[in-house]
Amino acid sequence: MNQWYAQDVLAGLGAEGTFLDFGGGGPDVMQDWGGINNHANNSFFFHTLGNLGFIGYNGGAEPAQQLSYFSEACAYMGQAEPAAVFLLGHWNDASSGCPVGADVPEVHTLLLTLPGCSTLGTKLKYMDGHTHCNHAGGANTPLPPPTSPVSSFEGTRRVGDEEVGFMIGGHGMAGCSQYGFTLIDSTNGSLSVRYFEERSPAADNFAEILGCVQTHGASGCVHLARTWLHSPIMPAVL
Repeated sequence: MNQWYAQDVLAGLGAEGTFLDFGGGGPDVMQDWGGINNHANNSFFFHTLGNLGFIGYNGGAEPAQQLSYFSEACAYMGQAEPAAVFLLGHWNDASSGCPVGADVPEVHTLLLTLPGCSTLGTKLKYMDGHTHCNHAGGANTPLPPPTSPVSSFEGTRRVGDEEVGFMIGGHGMAGCSQYGFTLIDSTNGSLSVRYFEERSPAADNFAEILGCVQTHGASGCVHLARTWLHSPIMPAVL
């Protein structure tokens, strides 16, 4: 779970000076080799950044263990009223250590029933991975092989014409053999999610993308990306 330690997680709201919850003693003491050897509050966070909200959680823990956390996060979002909220997690399905109901699409559905999130509708987005592919749309959509350097896979996880789910799980491992990253932009009254595919079996765009980003920044290189989402939102309040 080291990837989460830079986050301002819920465990930090404990006693003064608390950073993480080591009450269980860690894996050597807990020895729950068939489950999660960590407290869920060590990897649960929520906050706003500009006019966007973010909720991150540990998909290795049972949803019931985190229901109060999800409720607290949604209540916060209901008060903060961000223009859109992104749910961030690892698993796109219940497998390889993810309990039933804890994968990101299922938690996304759960959040839409909780006060503060229930009115978000398509403003509640999600990003997941686990399957080593990058595409817009449903995490469980069958995927064809990539066909062009900056193309992606269009899934079916959407409401009307609005994309709500994005998979960004491919960075070289077996699966779709993609390397790529996303850029989220919520300025100028719109929300965009753009995908830069650095490498795929079809092409190698790494040098071109790197050179452009080093010179112009990622926002100046969107011509090299595939637009997964472009939707009007409330402008940021500065």
